[in-house]
Amino acid sequence: MADALDGAAADAPSVTQSARIPLATHINYSLGTMAPSALIVFSRSFLLFFYSQVVGLDAWMAGIALTIGRVWDAISDPLMGAISDRTRSRWGRRRPYIVLGALPLAAAYVALWVPPLGWSQASLFVYLVATDILFNTLVTVVVIPYTSLGAELSTDYHERTRVTAIRVLFYQVGWFMGAVGVRLNQMLIDAAHEIGGTWATILTFRDGYAMCAVVFGLITVVTLVWSGWAVKEGAPTEQRASLGFLGAYLRTLKNKSFMLVVVAFLVASLFESIGFSIFPFLIGFWYYQGDMQAMNNNLFWIMMPLFFISFPAVWFWTLLSRRIGKKPAILAGAAASAITIAMHYPMITPYHPDLIWIVMILFGWAIASMNFLISALIPDIVDEEELATGGVRREGSFFGMQSFVSKLGGALGLAVVGGVLSLIGFVPGATHQAEPTLDWIRILFSWFRAAGYLVAFLLLLAYPLTEARVNAIRAALDARGSTVKSA
Repeated sequence: MADALDGAAADAPSVTQSARIPLATHINYSLGTMAPSALIVFSRSFLLFFYSQVVGLDAWMAGIALTIGRVWDAISDPLMGAISDRTRSRWGRRRPYIVLGALPLAAAYVALWVPPLGWSQASLFVYLVATDILFNTLVTVVVIPYTSLGAELSTDYHERTRVTAIRVLFYQVGWFMGAVGVRLNQMLIDAAHEIGGTWATILTFRDGYAMCAVVFGLITVVTLVWSGWAVKEGAPTEQRASLGFLGAYLRTLKNKSFMLVVVAFLVASLFESIGFSIFPFLIGFWYYQGDMQAMNNNLFWIMMPLFFISFPAVWFWTLLSRRIGKKPAILAGAAASAITIAMHYPMITPYHPDLIWIVMILFGWAIASMNFLISALIPDIVDEEELATGGVRREGSFFGMQSFVSKLGGALGLAVVGGVLSLIGFVPGATHQAEPTLDWIRILFSWFRAAGYLVAFLLLLAYPLTEARVNAIRAALDARGSTVKSA
């Protein structure tokens, strides 16, 4: 079959079924990614910092607790993908989880940021493990069906990239909200000083992190419910071709194209998790020399270039992908990401503070490619698998496994950071850290992460699904009159 596809690839027409999705559908769908991305980014960036600096839990214990939550989160993703693939309801396979999961997700997120006062180290450790597992489980319940829904909106090679690109633009809005969330903390603290009384106590509880979580939770409920309600799924088929949960995932792991993508994604996620977790330490202790109020007040402006460059950058990478194909574009993005991340070591420095804006712009432009092009590959892999299995489509299984490796990388990254902070002499609660400690923090944030993207680049060199081959697969599916079945 592979030889036949290769022979037909050059002559295969571009598939145009659902080629242009209405802009309103794009917007309604993409709104659903904004709040979860804010919750995830804020927790990944500041949860370790919050529990070690504000709550007082030892950094190594906080790192282990968060690693446990991430490992469970990773394990639950493939299971949720298979569950959503097999779901049958009048709302569809994906929408019930998006709409009904919004409120529990918001509540679990708030619980994560309100650990009780006066608890022992052991009690705080157990509380963090329990609430983090609950939060990550509900993220899985909502996000895996949501992402799988996007893969079903079009069968066109380039329109799939457009679906992912627009979703990533909204993801970037949520990412920015999460990345600069500590600015909201500082605003709440400043407002508390003006108001006084009971409201001051509420607003400043846990240094403003608790009320900030409530604000993010409200945004989560509104945007997810709207997105899940507004975007309609096609009528579910009654035909079934079940491999079972274990069989479905063994089959997923046999797909060479998919395994190349997810291993590259695992490596990149591992080193990016290190970056997320170490970033507040880098900015607070190195760039602002221990002035945490300055970090809270100015992080918004530090992240602003990264946020705004992401919009033209996604447009650029989308056009480049349309011109040269997804694989060459993602290879260019991985190489550019490795180079710009390595530049963080000399360019994020208190001695030349303005350089940080330059490196943020360069990094934002490069990383935009990796943020959406990898996800844009998955629907093409689903087509390849559908042709190989006789018409079985398993978007949930593939996106669940992709999310599994992403979160596994995140868990390993947290474990690395939590352990390394103790090894390099980090002192929890201290205003300043030793120079060797600061240098190790800089190395983790720059050279370690750059190495991850270099490895991802090398892995993706072997990815086989070019545009011509994907079009040949779609032509073969259309000629066979394939019927979507549940896994």
